[in-house]
Amino acid sequence: MRNTIRWTTLAVAVLAATSIGAAAQQQFRMRHPGPGGGVPPGPHARIEAMLDLTDAQKASLKATREEQRRAADPIFEELRGIHEAIQQGLESETPDATALGDKLVAAHAARKRLDQLRAVGREKLVALLTDEQRQKLEAYEKEHGPIGGPGRRGRLRGPGPGHRGMPAPPPQ
Repeated sequence: MRNTIRWTTLAVAVLAATSIGAAAQQQFRMRHPGPGGGVPPGPHARIEAMLDLTDAQKASLKATREEQRRAADPIFEELRGIHEAIQQGLESETPDATALGDKLVAAHAARKRLDQLRAVGREKLVALLTDEQRQKLEAYEKEHGPIGGPGRRGRLRGPGPGHRGMPAPPPQ
């Protein structure tokens, strides 16, 4: 019975490590564009254009994003450290299921803090908007999911086309 619990906990830890690694990888790709001219216009540019933000609104939103980035960076670093610890624990000769489970709980708590930061950022965005812009935002979120959130496809989307043998999209 005790071995069953350990193996189950170990399996959960492996799944968590994979999820955390995918999240860190996605964050890395966003900050370090690969060959081919960099990153296409991101969601911020599309949202700003869709809402037709004024220059003052754009400046305020940019300051909010920078503030959030400064608050989120230590959490992402913490997640990377937790992921590395999970990897080391899994690769050890005698993995400690309890320690791995503790790291999984710590990663979950860090993710929750990131979710809270996103919620605060969205509240600040909504506070900047006119009534017409709020209506546009609500319609957009109804179709695409919350801004700054996981959206319909889920938080961890995985690598895109052209990554490790996946077919790349045809040139346009």
